[in-house]
Amino acid sequence: MWNQIRQWLAPPVFVGDEDKTRVSNLVNLILLMLLVWVVIAGASIAISLGQIPILMPFIVLILFGVRVALFRGYVRLVSILIVAGAWLLSTAMGVVFVGATGFLYVALIFTIVLAVSFLGVKWGGFVAAVSVVTAGVIFYLDMQDLVMMREAISVHANVIGGISILILITALLSVQSLGLREVLARARRYSDELETQQSRLEGLVESRTRDLERRARYLEATAVVARDSASELGNLPRLLLHVVNLISERFGFYHVGLFLIDPTGEWAELRSASSSEGARMLARKHRLRVGAQGIVGYVTSRGLPRIARDVDIDALHYKNPDLPETRSEMALPLRVGGEIIGALDVQTREAGTFSEEDISALQSLADQVSVAITNARLLERIEESVEAERRAFGQISAATWRRLLRSRTGLAFINEGRDTAPAGEIWRPEMDVALQTGAAALDGENRASLAIPIMIRGQVIGVVDGRKSDDSGAWSPEEQALLEALTRELEVALESARLFESTQLRAAREQLVSEVTAQMRQSLDVDAVLRTAVRQMGEALGLARLDVKLDLESAKLESQPGNGTEVRRAT
Repeated sequence: MWNQIRQWLAPPVFVGDEDKTRVSNLVNLILLMLLVWVVIAGASIAISLGQIPILMPFIVLILFGVRVALFRGYVRLVSILIVAGAWLLSTAMGVVFVGATGFLYVALIFTIVLAVSFLGVKWGGFVAAVSVVTAGVIFYLDMQDLVMMREAISVHANVIGGISILILITALLSVQSLGLREVLARARRYSDELETQQSRLEGLVESRTRDLERRARYLEATAVVARDSASELGNLPRLLLHVVNLISERFGFYHVGLFLIDPTGEWAELRSASSSEGARMLARKHRLRVGAQGIVGYVTSRGLPRIARDVDIDALHYKNPDLPETRSEMALPLRVGGEIIGALDVQTREAGTFSEEDISALQSLADQVSVAITNARLLERIEESVEAERRAFGQISAATWRRLLRSRTGLAFINEGRDTAPAGEIWRPEMDVALQTGAAALDGENRASLAIPIMIRGQVIGVVDGRKSDDSGAWSPEEQALLEALTRELEVALESARLFESTQLRAAREQLVSEVTAQMRQSLDVDAVLRTAVRQMGEALGLARLDVKLDLESAKLESQPGNGTEVRRAT
């Protein structure tokens, strides 16, 4: 029963519209209090007049109807009706019964308070102006004794009515005050929540900023490795040292090591390190067994990254006595295609340093390092191949030049002034020095004679000897450089001439072979072919004698083991 009464007395709630709910709370309270006030006022009037006023039942019904409209959501309309009803009731009481007394003023003040509370300040100002005019008119009527039933209301009924209105005002202001305190409390809660959210967002922004800065450093380091690896391709150890030092400096890691798998695939060898402890490990050729020792062994065997956020509790961590300060470790595979070539090992002095984002960021850097290492190795192989080819060509060229120099004597010339003639047997000591050492040599006495070796594909094949007149002084560095440059051009010209001669000889030989072959193939008779072959081959080679003999029986005897018979096929 009590719960049903409370439910009936409770104001309506409009979800999502706090201001409408607030006004409905005030309107509901005022309606209930007006209902009580009407009952009290009716009782006062009934006591004074000895009968119940005729309007009282109608006022009660009107109040119930207004409350029904309130629960149906017509809050604004109900607010206007209450304010208008309060003003009309106050005016009617003043004109008919009480005149310009305290009851009237209290009732008009109550009307103004209702207008401000329900409809806002603008409506409150309008109702206040109307109430002032109303009070003035009633005061004038009261002064002219025009109040109709002025004597019908007793003094204590007037007092009771005024007190009841004051109670209504007090209750309304109390509810307003409670509402304001609740709003302030809610505002404080919202403010605290906003501060908490702001603090959380600031922390999140700071964290994200750190992550972005860290990722930017990773990307920058990756770009630097990609840029600098091109200049270090010819020196793999220096490239690896540059990579580990770059990573250590950019991110402040305690130790950065780079392991490469040996040709057997059994060991991961430390090839470069950024720390002084790593230098000691390099000196003793530190290595870990693939798949068996530490995080590096795990990574190089499986090709998957691995993080030990706390090495004291990680079962895979290899407790290296050279790195006693390590608290967290991360190893990333170095791979090209499907092949694992090593691992990048990073260690710090703080536990819990690495995150999953560090894996993805550093893995990109590790992949770039892998490409750089592969390119460096490929360049080394190419350089070795080129060097081997160069040596082979040099040996071939040297052999060709030796044959040429043995077959052609007198390849020495001297120029004195305007005349050029064979040099004969002229051979000075500085020429011997240049021929033996492959370097320029000066005459030891007055340094007026300079010998420059003629080198083709790394082989010394001759000497250019320049001698200045006695009054010209010694060779200056500029003069020596000029003679060396001219000698280099001579080397190119000589090699080109030799290649041209060799090409001509080869072409002549091929032409001769082609002509002799064509003559031999003109006939299909065996005797004619043999006769043509003997004649053409002897003439082509300028031989004194050439024998061609076909003997099947002798060939059989020759093929038998232990038989001493010899058959001369061609001489």
